[in-house]
Amino acid sequence: MSAFKQLGPLLVPAHYPDKIGLGCPKCDDHELVELTAAAGDVRSSETMRRFMQRHADCGKLEQLEEHGGRLGITGVIDPKPS
Repeated sequence: MSAFKQLGPLLVPAHYPDKIGLGCPKCDDHELVELTAAAGDVRSSETMRRFMQRHADCGKLEQLEEHGGRLGITGVIDPKPS
């Protein structure tokens, strides 16, 4: 199964997550919000901004996606903007 599908000239994700969020591997803490609540960018959610502020000194945070009850790590974010 492909991670993307083609719609005309565009490639779009084949499956969107139920929830997205952030995790802190140092504190074993995470926060998830509905995909629509963050409009595709975890930093646009007030809940996610508060999480980033709480864990600003922890180092890199993990980007999380929940698909069908399963949590996956999709990348990392530096909570301190460069």
